Amino acid sequence: MRKLHLLCFTVILCAGTACHKTISEEDNAAKEKATAFQTNVQAHKYKLVQFYADKPIDYITSDTEVKSETDLWAYVKTHITDDENYFGTNGALTIYQKGIKMPGNETETVNAEYQIFAQGPDVAVVFVDYSYKPLNYKLHEFDNSFFTVYIDGPAGSKLYSKFARVE
Repeated sequence: MRKLHLLCFTVILCAGTACHKTISEEDNAAKEKATAFQTNVQAHKYKLVQFYADKPIDYITSDTEVKSETDLWAYVKTHITDDENYFGTNGALTIYQKGIKMPGNETETVNAEYQIFAQGPDVAVVFVDYSYKPLNYKLHEFDNSFFTVYIDGPAGSKLYSKFARVE
């Protein structure tokens, strides 16, 4: 019986260590991905090119019309459609408003901040929403020409924003 208890204790200890190692490896992978993403976007401009959901949703839940759609581009605020977002050093974000300005903010540029960091197994991206206020996103994917971030949406959906590099 004593051997059985010792064996169970050893198995539990090993299992706990294996889980800890996996979490640590995921955290390290997220840190490496965050660093690579930071390096990739820094000193470049990006423009929003897609806004979509991972499954059909009714995006506007406060009206009487019920829709089921994944392409959400029609809901992007007009002033965002031509913005170019420059990711500078030390978290400096410059938003070039271009031709269509945010109502109530007619400046050529809006200065904000961004952050990219590992958050557990994910890469967190603090960026801006449609009113240029900070919003927490998660990184979905990136390469040299684009990146995609997402937030949790209605009905368990994920809302994706894809940005293409313009310079």
